[in-house]
Amino acid sequence: MRKQPAGNSGAFFCYAFMEAIMTDDVCRIVADGPGAKWKRTAFVVDGSVFFPGAIWFGSEKKALAYAGYDGSKVVQSAGHVYLDADFLAKEYPNECDLLRSAARRVLASIEVA
Repeated sequence: MRKQPAGNSGAFFCYAFMEAIMTDDVCRIVADGPGAKWKRTAFVVDGSVFFPGAIWFGSEKKALAYAGYDGSKVVQSAGHVYLDADFLAKEYPNECDLLRSAARRVLASIEVA
């Protein structure tokens, strides 16, 4: 169990969503704002929200290793690993409310789109 994310996780959740790309079973959401696009990207797969793993664990490899050890689902896109919000909430209980709030915003944004 982790107590603090490696990066500035809260920054992702401050911006309005600018882009939603949907296929039959995957939706990619990109938040509007500064910084690298991958850091502002979330995915929705089968109702689960996935956030950038490197923000939380400090590197893609570390994020993938922790998720793999736990057996958690991951989304990989353009060399980046995105982790399930429920897995992140378990690993970072101090950030649980932030993660759940952000996941609700992501899900609400695709309902509107």
